[in-house]
Amino acid sequence: MRVRRSPITFGKLAGIWFAALTAVTVVVVIASAGGWFLGTVRAGGIPMGGEWVGMCQDGRPFVSVSLRQDVSGYSGTISLGNVKITSQPGDPVGACTVNDPPSAEHAMKITNTVLRDGVLTFDSEHGQEYEMKRTGGDSAELRFVGTNRDESWFGLRRVR
Repeated sequence: MRVRRSPITFGKLAGIWFAALTAVTVVVVIASAGGWFLGTVRAGGIPMGGEWVGMCQDGRPFVSVSLRQDVSGYSGTISLGNVKITSQPGDPVGACTVNDPPSAEHAMKITNTVLRDGVLTFDSEHGQEYEMKRTGGDSAELRFVGTNRDESWFGLRRVR
């Protein structure tokens, strides 16, 4: 006994194709958002992306950090000015005076970003390691890891 199957019509085929495409799209969006969501939760609920500027006690900028959040973490640039550090090693708050402010021409690519327990660790393309942590809505602190000032945190403000 043969069972007669109804032929697949264009409407049925289009419906199946649309359903499959929708399912794949939903999975991709959830997977992409998962990286953003986990990064946001780990950063205290607020992403660390944006334009950050650190000011010395003389009122001039000494560092500019540009962070963009993506699926794999953060990317961006850091630009350091020519500064004189006036804080002593181990001071909890860093102090400095600016000789030349940071500039876009001297910005270095940020690499090796890791966000753990609210602290973003990253390197510049020249190998210096940094740590950045949020201290408020548009405020954060930055420290230079592996230097004689590595215990001093320098204040940052988000400007955008």
